[in-house]
Order: sequence, then C-alpha cells, then structure tokens
Amino acid sequence: MNNEEALNAIEIILIYELSQLRENKRTWAEKDGDLEYPNLNILLATYNFLNQSSKDSIIANFESRIKNSTEGIFNNHGIETTDKEHSYEPNRYYASEIPLLFQFLCFVKSNEFAINSISNIHPFTTTFLLTQYLIYLIDNNLFKFNIIETNKLLKTLDKDFTLTSKEWCNIFKQKATNLMTKQITSIVGKYNIEINQDKLLLLDIVQKNNFDRTLSEFISQLNENSIFESSYTLSGLISNFRNFWETFIIAVAEKISDKTLIPIDTSEKTKIANSRLYIKRELKLSDNDHALISRFVDILHSEGGHAFTSTKEYFRLTKNIGIEILLLIISKFDAKINGV
Repeated sequence: MNNEEALNAIEIILIYELSQLRENKRTWAEKDGDLEYPNLNILLATYNFLNQSSKDSIIANFESRIKNSTEGIFNNHGIETTDKEHSYEPNRYYASEIPLLFQFLCFVKSNEFAINSISNIHPFTTTFLLTQYLIYLIDNNLFKFNIIETNKLLKTLDKDFTLTSKEWCNIFKQKATNLMTKQITSIVGKYNIEINQDKLLLLDIVQKNNFDRTLSEFISQLNENSIFESSYTLSGLISNFRNFWETFIIAVAEKISDKTLIPIDTSEKTKIANSRLYIKRELKLSDNDHALISRFVDILHSEGGHAFTSTKEYFRLTKNIGIEILLLIISKFDAKINGV
C-alpha cells in the first residue's frame, strides 16, 4: 500500500466506523482481558504505511475532527433525532468518530495528548458516545489511565451542563473515582502511616534548621523510591541510602560544631567515624543508642555495598529503621540547638 492509498484507506475506515455505529453496532469489545477494536487495529496498521509528513498531517487532522465533530443520536428505529435532553433514555444510541480517534491518539501519541484533544471539543455536546466508551472500559477492566489522567478526564467531561451529558458524566465519575480510589488505597497501603508521619517530622526539622537542600530532597523522595520492584535497583537504593546516611551524620556534627564552637573529634581514621563519636558525646546518646546505630550501619554496608541484589522488603525495612534513627538524632539535635 502506497502513501496515497493509505490516506484514502483511513477515510474509508472512519466512514465504516460511523456506518456501523449508525446501525447500532458497537465497534469495540473485551476479549480475553484485552480491548478488541477491529477498526482501531486496521486504522493503526494503515497509519504505519504513511510517510512521516502524512503521519503528522493525520494527527493534526484527527485533532481537528475531534474538536469539530458532530454526534448523531438515533432512536431504536434508526431515526436520527436532535432531542439531546432525552438522549439518556436506553432506547437511544450514538454515532461519532470520537471514541475511535481518541483511542487512536492514546496509542500513537499518549493518553495526555488524547485527553488534551477532547478538551478542545466545541460545542461540548458531542461526548455521549465517548463517555459510554470510557464507562465500558472501566466495566471491563480495560481502563488504562492513571490518577492524573483520570482526574483530567473527569474535569474535561464535566464541561457540558446539559441534563443528558451530566447524567452520563455522573455515571463515569462514580465508576472512575471508585476505580482510582482503589488504586490510591493500594498505593498508600504500601507505606506504613506512622513511618510516613515520622518521615515528615524528620523533613520538617531538617528544613527548619537549614540543612543542605539535597538532604531534604532525598528524604522527600524516600516513599517514591519504595515503589521500585527491580532487585538490582533496590540494591542501588540501599547503597544510595548509605551515602545519604553518612552525609547526614557529618552534616549534623558540623552543624553542632558551628553552633557550639566545639571542634569535631579527629581521633578516628574517617570523617564519618569522628562525626559519630562527636554526635554521641554532644547529643548525649546512650551506649544502647550508639550500639543500635552501629548495627544499622553494618546492615547498610552488607546489604547495600556488597550484596549484588536486595529484596523490596529489605529495602523497606532498611529505609524505615533509618528514618526512625535519623529522627532520634535530629530530635536530640533540635533540642540541644533550639531548646525544643
């Protein structure tokens, strides 16, 4: 198929899509957990025959068609009606290019690009079929939009204030928010709430005392780092946490020295060892506190520095223990320096 044939074939596919919908034949389905959309598949395959210039033109053309598209509303006798206020009734069906063009742009460009395209629809009374399509995706576990994209879809589809579109939008809103809340619960459930609160307290004290910004940025991202699944990545994260730990301890010792004008010990071979001894003395850490910190350092070195891989659970535990120890140190630091 040459370029000209492909361009003409795309027009034929879009005409065929509309003709099927006008006959009340749904053009998409769920099959074995995947979206079955024959017209979309042939459209994507035909698009691949185009040269780059024609591909760019098709994308621009599809954006324009979405923005200016019309939507036919038919009764159960196949007669088109202009009565949009009662088009929510079950004996009405819709015909529009928008679902096909929207899903095409999701695949070829991105979800965000496709959502931006439908946000430009005017007048915004041609989204009944698109809303039904999105509801179908949710009902059949085919909805592939993340939290941010879903929220943008909700805001986009809530633009039209006709009675009918509001009812369809409310159905989509209920189903989409229910699905996203389950995902949010799953994500949040990965983190221990108490640990997360302690992390925020740690971050607050670090920022209040004007520690280097890189330290607060690392602390802020600790929960985000927890989502990595690769054992190789997790091993690297533990190694990064060890480097952060050493930087943090040295920074605390230097802050104390700056405030008290008491010099840091130099009896040990390394800067981190001298900083730890200095902190133990100046913050009056108990022998048990010091022993706990030493054991934690051993864990950081054995699992992060020498082990080739590390499990997700091990990183989570290492991170959580590290947060609690750092909070203990920074709280004692805050009490000494600021009298709190």
